Amino acid sequence: MQISNQSGQTISKLKLQVQTAGVQHEIFFQPLENKKIIETQFFIQGEGGYQLEATLANGQTLSGDNGYIESGYTVKEVVRSNGITSTASY
Repeated sequence: MQISNQSGQTISKLKLQVQTAGVQHEIFFQPLENKKIIETQFFIQGEGGYQLEATLANGQTLSGDNGYIESGYTVKEVVRSNGITSTASY
């Protein structure tokens, strides 16, 4: 998964919730400056779901839609000031 910050400000808190095989995991990231990108990998057993939540420096919290993911998917999340968008390729 690639997460890009295009919000115009630093993301002070970034959390990824992943659910697979009936278990939910939370992954927390360091603050992400504007115009920066991070990449992460995580284990999915068959298929699962995820949701990204970002808190901007001004305190605004943004949540992405609940995403569907399978092993081998490549997902790009873009955090903007008005929301989070997602694209997936297989």
